[in-house]
Amino acid sequence: MDKIRLLHFADLHIGMENYGQLDPATGVNGRVLDFLHRFDDLIDYGLEHEVDLVVFAGDAFKSRNPNPTYQRAFARRVKRLADAGVPIVLLVGNHDLPTMVQRASSVDIFRTLDVPNVILGRVEEVHTIETKRGPVQVATVPYPVRQRLLAHEDYRGLSIEQLDQAIQSIVTNNILALAKKLDPEIPALLTAHLSVSEATYGSERSVMIGRDAVVLKSALADPIWD
Repeated sequence: MDKIRLLHFADLHIGMENYGQLDPATGVNGRVLDFLHRFDDLIDYGLEHEVDLVVFAGDAFKSRNPNPTYQRAFARRVKRLADAGVPIVLLVGNHDLPTMVQRASSVDIFRTLDVPNVILGRVEEVHTIETKRGPVQVATVPYPVRQRLLAHEDYRGLSIEQLDQAIQSIVTNNILALAKKLDPEIPALLTAHLSVSEATYGSERSVMIGRDAVVLKSALADPIWD
């Protein structure tokens, strides 16, 4: 099998308007246009290098409720990849999540419309994706939703620290369970939107929404993941 060409990116945060001014030609903030132009550069690079698979690891927008213009801008670019026959995995990040578990995320529309070549990572799952150079297994671990993971009555009345430990244990066990589902003959990729213990934080830390879930580095060190 030929080597599979993977393009990975994350944390677009379309909607960041700091230091920008309204562009009269488009009606869009100039800072947002900066982000979109870099997204265009990324897509150009991928297509020029005949990328086989694109993995976007979460946080499409700055806000959980992006305005329709920003949603259209994101969708146009995703469609450009999909129309070129390149599968793209969209993972759900913390900025994509609604305040209530029952509501849709800001990227759920791609799943609802069943857009060809777009795979939505909204739950812990292993997706086997056919690419031009062979199959790839992509395990998706979206941002852990506390209300969903801690819904069981056993977690009621626990302290914040105890709940943090419970989340860490649940997410770690979910990752281990995904590893057991893999076919060892097919390349496997783990994509997750969460924090890792002992990591050094960058500017992303300043735009966090809510308490972050932290997973142990040892949970990710399984050699079964390529």
